[in-house]
Amino acid sequence: MDNQVDIDNLCEGMKEMFINHALGRQISNGLDVEEVSNNSNLAMKVRSFIDTALTNNMNNELQSLNEVNPHNWQMYASRIARTILESSQMSCTQENLNNMLETCTQELITRFSHHFENYDFSSGSHQRNLLPIDAGNDAAVSVSDQPIGGDLSSLLRPHNFAELAQSISLKTPLYVRVQSLNILLSSQISDAISSNHWESIQKCLQVALCDESFEVFQLGLQMHAKLVQSSIPEATKESFLNTLESLCQHYHLRKSDFQEILFQVPSHFRMIRMCSLLLIIIKDLTLNLPRFGEKRLIDMIENFVHLLTIQGNKNTTNVSPYNFLACLDPDANWIDSFIQSASSRRLLLGKLSENNTFISIAVQDTMDWLKNPSLPTDESGLLNDYLQGKITKNVVRFSNFLHGLSLISKICSFESGLTMFPVMLNKTETVRLQDITEMVLRFLNEQQLIEERMEVVFSDSLTKLLVSAAVSLMKIKENQNSQLLQIVFEPLARNPITPLYHTVLLLDMLAKLPEGPQNCFFRYGAHNRKKILVVSPSSADVSQRRSVGKDVKSVHERQNSLNASFCPMKIFINCIIKLLNNRELRNMALTAKLLDIGANILRLHEGIAILELNKCQLLNVALSVYEELTALSRSQGGDNILVERNCYLLYSSLQNFIIKVGTTPLGFSMLVTECPSAVTNCLLNKLEQLDTPWECPDWRIFVTYCVASQNDDKVIGEQALAKSQLLDLWAALEVETDSTIDIDERKQQLFTVMATCASCLQGVMAIVNHANDADNTDDYNGSDDTITEQLFEYRPTTANEILSKKSLLEIISCDYRVQETVLTVLNIFTAQLNCALYLQAKLQIQELLLAQQKSSRIDESSDTVIIDECSLLRHEILERSHHVSAAAAAPPKLYFALPCGPVERRQRPRTGKHGGCGELARFVQETRSGLHDATWLKQARKAYRAGCVAGDEIKCGLFVDLVSLVQKTTTVGDTGNCLKWPTVEQVERVVLLSEEEIGVQLVIRYGLNHRLLQSSQHNSENLSLLLRMTKLLFGKVEQETFTGFDWFLSTIFLISSGNVERCQNILSVLVTMPCIMIIWPRYAEFQSHKTDAFGHLLESLISYEAPLAFNALRMGGVSWWQVCRAWLTECCWRLMSCRDVCGWLTFLVLHSSAEYSLYALAAILLHSHKTLLQRANQLTLWTMITNPPDRLSMNDLLPHIDKLWKRYHSGLLPLLISSTVGSAH
Repeated sequence: MDNQVDIDNLCEGMKEMFINHALGRQISNGLDVEEVSNNSNLAMKVRSFIDTALTNNMNNELQSLNEVNPHNWQMYASRIARTILESSQMSCTQENLNNMLETCTQELITRFSHHFENYDFSSGSHQRNLLPIDAGNDAAVSVSDQPIGGDLSSLLRPHNFAELAQSISLKTPLYVRVQSLNILLSSQISDAISSNHWESIQKCLQVALCDESFEVFQLGLQMHAKLVQSSIPEATKESFLNTLESLCQHYHLRKSDFQEILFQVPSHFRMIRMCSLLLIIIKDLTLNLPRFGEKRLIDMIENFVHLLTIQGNKNTTNVSPYNFLACLDPDANWIDSFIQSASSRRLLLGKLSENNTFISIAVQDTMDWLKNPSLPTDESGLLNDYLQGKITKNVVRFSNFLHGLSLISKICSFESGLTMFPVMLNKTETVRLQDITEMVLRFLNEQQLIEERMEVVFSDSLTKLLVSAAVSLMKIKENQNSQLLQIVFEPLARNPITPLYHTVLLLDMLAKLPEGPQNCFFRYGAHNRKKILVVSPSSADVSQRRSVGKDVKSVHERQNSLNASFCPMKIFINCIIKLLNNRELRNMALTAKLLDIGANILRLHEGIAILELNKCQLLNVALSVYEELTALSRSQGGDNILVERNCYLLYSSLQNFIIKVGTTPLGFSMLVTECPSAVTNCLLNKLEQLDTPWECPDWRIFVTYCVASQNDDKVIGEQALAKSQLLDLWAALEVETDSTIDIDERKQQLFTVMATCASCLQGVMAIVNHANDADNTDDYNGSDDTITEQLFEYRPTTANEILSKKSLLEIISCDYRVQETVLTVLNIFTAQLNCALYLQAKLQIQELLLAQQKSSRIDESSDTVIIDECSLLRHEILERSHHVSAAAAAPPKLYFALPCGPVERRQRPRTGKHGGCGELARFVQETRSGLHDATWLKQARKAYRAGCVAGDEIKCGLFVDLVSLVQKTTTVGDTGNCLKWPTVEQVERVVLLSEEEIGVQLVIRYGLNHRLLQSSQHNSENLSLLLRMTKLLFGKVEQETFTGFDWFLSTIFLISSGNVERCQNILSVLVTMPCIMIIWPRYAEFQSHKTDAFGHLLESLISYEAPLAFNALRMGGVSWWQVCRAWLTECCWRLMSCRDVCGWLTFLVLHSSAEYSLYALAAILLHSHKTLLQRANQLTLWTMITNPPDRLSMNDLLPHIDKLWKRYHSGLLPLLISSTVGSAH
C-alpha cells in the first residue's frame, strides 16, 4: 500500500470532520458518527483497507473447506473467525493501519494552520465550543463569549496535564476553567490517571462539583461520569467518593427550610443530578464487582452508608440526600445490586449493623406513614407538580415510606438483616419486625376503606410494591405465627365472596414454603388427631411485648379482641366453597388461584385430615362443579364453550385440584368415595389431550392410584398410551448421530410412562386385554415362514401394540434397538409376580422368549446363545417368571429351554452355645413348657434380635413352634373358629383360574428349589386345595377375572412343608393378630378393610424421617405406599431371600401390633435411601418396580425400626394406628 498517496485523501477527511465540529455543525456532545464519520473520506478509506484484508483471508479459508451444509456451517464460521483473528496477517494489518493513521495525523498537524488561515473565528457569537453543554442560570460568563486563545492546532497535540491541572483550579478565570474541563473531557482517561498530576486534577474535579458556576458543575459531573464509564476500579472509586462528598457539602452549606424538592433551587437540582449519578455508579459497580478489591468496596460502602444517615436537626425540615435517593428510587433497587453478590451483601449488611441509624430512619419513615397515610390526590395533580418543577412534601414523605419499606423487606430476607431488629425509636419506642408486618397487612386489608376516605385509587404499581414487601416479610419464620395469620385471613373471614388480591398472593406464598402449611394452615395435637390447634405465643414473644410502644400496643389490643377460636383452614375452605357456589365472572381468576393453593396444601398428607374435619364438604362442592363443567364441555363442543363462558381457568384448576388431592392414599380414597365418575372423567380428559402431562410427577402418582382402582383401569387400556413417546423415540433412532443423549432421554420418557401404567396388575391387564382382544393370533406360531420383508421396518406406535402377541412374535426380525425397547417394556410389565402369571396365561411369554433365544444361537447345531442386550433381557424375564429369582449380573450361560432351576446355596446355620440353631431356637426350646405371658414375649424379642445380629437362620419349624407359643400370650378367646375352613367335599366345585394354576406350579418349583418341600405329586394338589378353600371361604367362587395370586397363603404353605392342616392352624392363629390386615391382602379384602389409612400414615412418617428420599420419590412420580403394597402382595418374595422372608414373618409374629409393620416398611426406605437417591439423580426411579433394592435382611432393618419405635410409640402415631385397626375389626 502506498502510504504517501493516501495521506492526502485521509487528511482531507480528518480536516472535514474537524471543521464540521469546530463550526458547531454537531449538536450532540460528541461526533455524530452516523452523519459524518460513515460518509467521510477517512472512514471510507479505513473501511476499505480493513475489508480488503479480511476478504483476502476469508477467501483463503473458504477454499480449504469441505462441503458446507445446514448442520455444520456455524462450526465452520466460528473456526474461520477464530483463525483470522489469531493469524499473523491480521496482526500485520492492524499494525499497518495504526502506522497509516499516525502518519496521517502528523501530516495533518503540519498542514493545519494553512487550512484555517483565512477563517475568522472571532466573529459570530453563535459558534459553539468543542463539547457544547447547556449552561445554567448561575453561569457567570458563557464560554462562547470568550475568545479562543492560541492556535487551534494545539488541540490536536498531546494534552499537557500539568497545564490542565493549573487551568482547572479556582485561581483561573471561569472561561479558562470551562475550556480546560472540555479539553480534559476529550482526553483519554487512562492517560490522565497515569500522569503525575492526576492527584491535583482529582482535587480540582471535586471542587468543580461544588463550584458556583453551573457550567463548571455540569462539566465536572460529566467528567465523573466518564471516569465511571472507563471501568477502571480506582477511577470509579474516586468518582463515587467525590460525588458523595459533594452531596454532603451541598447539604451542609446550602441548607434551606424547604420541605419540598424544587428544581429551580440550584442546590436541589445539583443534588438530583449527583444522586442520579450515584445510582448509576452503584449499578455499574456491582456488575464489575470482581475487578474491585474488597478494600475499595469497604471504603465506598462505608461512605455511602454515612451519606444515607445524614439527617437535619430536629428544628429544621431540610431535605436530605436520603430523601433525594428515595424519590429517585422508591423501590430501593440500588440495594438489589449489592445483595446479589455474597461479598458485597456481607459488607453492606455488616456496615448497616454497625450503623443502625440507617435502619432507624427507614423504620421511622415507614411507621410514620402507616400511622397517618397520605397519597397524592390524583395523577393529574402529581403531573402538574412535576411540570412546575417541584416534588411536594406529600410525595417526598410517600417516597420515603416506599423506599424504607422496600429496604426493610429486602434486608430482612437474610439472617444478618434480621439481627438489626428490634429497632429503638426516640429512645422510648421499640419496633419489632412483626409490628411492621402487622401494620402493612392491616393497611392492605383496609385498602378499600382508605381509598374511599382519601378519595384516591391505589395504582397497580403501588399495590404490587406493598404486596411484594408483605410477601417478603411473611416469608420470615418468626412472622408465621397465629397473630399475623389471623390478619392475613381476616379479609376471607369478613367477605369470602370477594377475596383481596394480596390475600391470595400471601396464601400462595405460605402454601409453597417448605414448612408453610404445617406452621401456617394447620397443626396437630397428640390427644386429638383431627383437631386443628393454634399454637400460643412463645415466652420470648411475651417478653418482647412488654417493651412495645404505645402505638404498637394499641394494635395488639385490637388483635386480642378478635375471636380466639381462629381456624385458618376452616376460613380458607369456607371461602373456596362459597366462591365455587357463587361463581361470579369477576372472581373466576381468584377462585382458580385459591383452588391451586388448596391443591398444594391438600396434596400434603397432613392436609387430608382437614377434608375429614370438614366432612368432605369441599370435595363434594369441587367435584360437583367439575362434573357440571365436564358435562357442559362434552355436550356443547369441547373446551371452547368453557372458554367462551370464562370457565376454562376454573375447570383447569379443578382438574389440578383433583389430581393433587389424589396423590395421597387417603386423598384418592376419599375422591373415589365421594364421586368416582369425577375421577374417571379427570383421568380420561387428561389422557385424551395431545400433551398428556406425563412429565408431571403428581400426574404419574395419580395415574398409579387410578390403575389400581377397579373403576378406572379400563380407561387406561382404551387409550393410545405412550404414542407421542414412541414416535419421538423412533424419530430419534432414524437420525444417524454419534450422540446417544437424545435417544436415552426418549427411552427414559417411554419407560417412565410404561412403569406408571404397569404399577399394578389391573393396569397391565387393561392394556394387554385391549391389545389382544381384537388380534387374531392363531395364525402366528413363531415360525420363520410368517416373517416378511416388511417386518424389518416394524415400529409399534402405542403401548397396546407393544404388548400384543403379534408384536412379540414379529419383534425378533426387527432392528435390535426396537427389540431392546420392546423387551424392556415387557420386562417392566412382568416385574410383579401377578403380572408375570397373567402374561404367561394370556400370551405364553415364556414360550415366545425361549423361541427367540433359540433363534439367537451361534448356529442351529450349537447350544450357545449369543449374549447381547436383548438376550440378557429375555433371560431376566424368564428367570423371574419361572423361579422367582433375579438374573445374575453376568450369567454364565443363557438357555433356550426351561431348566429345573438352581438350588439356592444357603449359608450354614450358626450353632449356638447350647447346641441349638440360634438364640431364638434355644430360647424357644428352653421355655416351651413355662409360662407364656408378656414378659416371655419381651424376652423372645430380645432373643430374636440377638439371633439377627449373629446371622442365625429362622427355620420353618421354629416359626411353626413360635406361632403356637405366641398364641398363648394373647387375650383372644377361642381362635379355632376364626376361619371356618370348608371341607374337601365342599370345594370340589371350585375351579382355579389358569393364572392360579400357573402360580401353583411356580410356588411348588420355588419350594423345591429352596428345599422347603419334598418332591411329591401331592404338593400341587394340597396347595390347589388350600386355594380353593380360601376362594370358597372368601366368596370368590364365581370369580372369572384374575385379581391376583395368594402369595401369603402360599408362603405359609411352604413354611408348613406342604401340610394342609398345619397351614390352616397357622393361618387361624395369624388372623387374630392386628398386622394380618397388612400382610394378607386377600383376607383384608374379605373383611372389607381398606389399607389407605395405613398407607397414608406410612408416607406421612417417611416424609418426616427421610424428607430427601421422600421428595425424590414424589418428584420421580413414585408412591412409596404403592411400591410397598406391591411387595406386600407378593409377601416380599422379590424383596428378600427365602430365609429372610421367614425372618420377616417371625418379626411380625413377635411384634404383632400394626405399628411395627409401619416401622418396618419405613425402615426399608431409611436403609436404602442412598440407592434411591442415586436412581433419582439418574432419572431411573421407575426401576424400583423391575429392580427392587438389594436383598434385605431383618438385621438391616432392626436399627431403624427401634429408632422409630422410640420416637413414636408414645406419641400420636400409635393412637392413629390403633383407631384404624379397631375400626377394621
